Amino acid sequence: MSYRIYSFENLSLSEQTECFNRSFEDYVISVQLTESQMEKREKKEKLRLDLSLACEIDGQLAGICLNGRNGPLAYCGGFGIYKPFRGQGFGKRFFIDVLSFLRENGIKEYQLEVICENTAAYLLYKGLNFLDFDQVYVLEGRFRENDDCFRREDDPPVSYLQMLEKCSFDRSERVWGCSPYVLSDLSGIQAMLLKASAPIGGIAYTELEDTLCIRDLRVKADCEENAFASLNRIFSGRKATFYFAHQSQPIIRRFLDSEWQILHRQFAMRRFL
Repeated sequence: MSYRIYSFENLSLSEQTECFNRSFEDYVISVQLTESQMEKREKKEKLRLDLSLACEIDGQLAGICLNGRNGPLAYCGGFGIYKPFRGQGFGKRFFIDVLSFLRENGIKEYQLEVICENTAAYLLYKGLNFLDFDQVYVLEGRFRENDDCFRREDDPPVSYLQMLEKCSFDRSERVWGCSPYVLSDLSGIQAMLLKASAPIGGIAYTELEDTLCIRDLRVKADCEENAFASLNRIFSGRKATFYFAHQSQPIIRRFLDSEWQILHRQFAMRRFL
């Protein structure tokens, strides 16, 4: 069988979309996009098409690896092989070529996420010397009802960028974290500081009908109890979904101890090139 790789940016948007959808059909979590959604995904996740690759087998598109970049660090925005070519070693061959390509383009570290249930992909990455360095959750729950909650207007909102500046004490090791997702929807994002005698944290969120969608939460070390109490006062009784909850953040234990449910879990992995 003939095999070659080439730049993803050589494909038209319709070809990119078809390639993405076929690469992820029958995936652990089904992902199928329209052309418009594909275009928005590329912008939202700050993907670099010139750093992304497609592979071809016997003249047919057979898989993709989408990548973004932050200086010498790169992150995977999606890696997949068409169903007819799975289980034949093409995925490993393609991914090894991706690593070589990234190294040639000055990348020193590569990060990715893999759904915990996707055992085949996880073992592939482990076999190529990727190491786990975090787990990322999607949590769902409800903040406790609090009779002593204060009015929202007593704690004025700030911009997301102001929140990041005030909460620079807690920045994820991950290249992309939630920031590209948040920044792409900056006009709809709300942010607040969590305070004791001084800022001890910050939260960024959107609202979907009656549900709070937490996009970013940063809490000062050893202030988890006060920060969680503050959240329960501010959002008393509110139902919420918490995206990008890092297991390595101590405050996540507070959510789990309060019977928030894990909807989804994935490993964050990295390799130095």
